[in-house]
Amino acid sequence: MSYDEIKKIMIDSIQTEDGKKALRQLLEDPSIRELIVLEHTEVETAIKDTLLSENAQEFWKKQFEDPAFKEAIAKSMKDQQTDIMTQLIKNATFQEDLATFFGQHLKCKNN
Repeated sequence: MSYDEIKKIMIDSIQTEDGKKALRQLLEDPSIRELIVLEHTEVETAIKDTLLSENAQEFWKKQFEDPAFKEAIAKSMKDQQTDIMTQLIKNATFQEDLATFFGQHLKCKNN
């Protein structure tokens, strides 16, 4: 069979209900989804062009002026923030930094 014949068969197969079902199952596989996202340069470009652009910075500044939005963001990250703080509290360097900070803060208050 020629390349064109194989290509036609593949395209015809994919367009059937069975072909669509097989593709959906393949795309539901977490390892396949991870590969698609990680290797897809268009995703990287889209992030750079939208989330990191000057227009995006203005958008996020405006969004964070809304108290309801700030509250929703804070609630959505609460578990992650708790985990980070738990890890930091166990870190000796962080404990020293806290002691230094609060020691300096108390000295300033007493003066």
